[in-house]
Formats: sequence, structure tokens, C-alpha cells
Amino acid sequence: QTPRWTNPALTAKHGDNVRFHLIAMGTDLHQFRLKGYKWVDPGTHNLIDRANIGPLENHVFTIKSSHSADYIDRNFSNRLMGMRGDFNVTR
Repeated sequence: QTPRWTNPALTAKHGDNVRFHLIAMGTDLHQFRLKGYKWVDPGTHNLIDRANIGPLENHVFTIKSSHSADYIDRNFSNRLMGMRGDFNVTR
């Protein structure tokens, strides 16, 4: 069994296109950040490096993998609960 708030380590090869589909469960607000990456904010031409996601909302985006990074929920209380993980890029 995996404890609640345990996030998987994600792996991709260098140069792969990787699609993230984030879903906010429950009633918390979340601020997702993938360190060192920017992506197009859906429906705009703006590049962003974090996404605010409200209860039962989702956020989908694609990046080209170039380096390993952490992903984290920057909401303070969620961060204290360990809402973070690793994005590992291999050659």
C-alpha cells in the first residue's frame, strides 16, 4: 500500500515529449510547479512555470524533457504534508 500524499517518481528520456495531466482532488487549492520548466498556459500564448488548480479542477500541459527536476505543490500546508515528487530524465 502506498501512503496518502506519496507521489510517484516520474521518468522520461532526454528529448521526450511528456504530457502532465494534473487533477486536484478534495477541497484544497494547489499550486503545481515543475522546477526549471516552462509550458504554454492552455488557451493562451503565455509561458508559465506554475499552475494554480482549485478543487476538482485539472490542468494539462506538455513539455520536452531536458533535465531532472522536482515537482511540488507550493501551497504551504500541502507542502508540509509532503506533496512533492521527482521527475527523472535519463539519456
